[in-house]
Amino acid sequence: MSVDDRLRAGLAANAATVRPAEELRLDAVRRRHRRRHALVAGALVVVLLVGGGAALGWLLSGQGSTGGRGVDPADAPTTLSSPSHPVIPASNWRKVVTRDELVAAGEDPASLREHLGSAEQMPVLLALSQDVFSQSARYAGGWSGGDAGRVSYDDEGRLVLTSSSTGCFRCVFTLDWRLEAGELHLSDATGALDPVDRVMYLGTWRSADG
Repeated sequence: MSVDDRLRAGLAANAATVRPAEELRLDAVRRRHRRRHALVAGALVVVLLVGGGAALGWLLSGQGSTGGRGVDPADAPTTLSSPSHPVIPASNWRKVVTRDELVAAGEDPASLREHLGSAEQMPVLLALSQDVFSQSARYAGGWSGGDAGRVSYDDEGRLVLTSSSTGCFRCVFTLDWRLEAGELHLSDATGALDPVDRVMYLGTWRSADG
């Protein structure tokens, strides 16, 4: 099943899911840092649904190391042509965020102890389809969705992520991107991301699809 199909297949099932209070509190802590940007667009309810294959195996195994093999250069995803610019193909990407990075970005150490336990690293997964995205992270209680929303591209071909989650509805991230040998490199295209969002979204993501 494709990334796009997996994301869409989970919409109805997850729309009524009640998330634990501690996860909602952690989301609130992270999202209080986000800059609010108005965007005239329809609301789209999207939730995390990471599917099978290599991405699901990575989740279930509890792996969180930045090591390991990404996609071989010959198998690396290529951009898909659109009338005006290339786009990122449907794919899953993984990275690891450390406790020190989150503290340096302004997160409360006490809150991190509560939600991350003794773990010094927090694995993060980013799933992208042609028009929706979701991001999840592994907390002390297991994997949980953290953000989701719409995917688009601006006139310069930059990746634009628009959050549909209630904690940061219509927050916008405009990112420069590059695909290279099984890695997705994301950087802040506008300088508007706050420190926590920089930690959670920017940098090098490794393929979780193979």
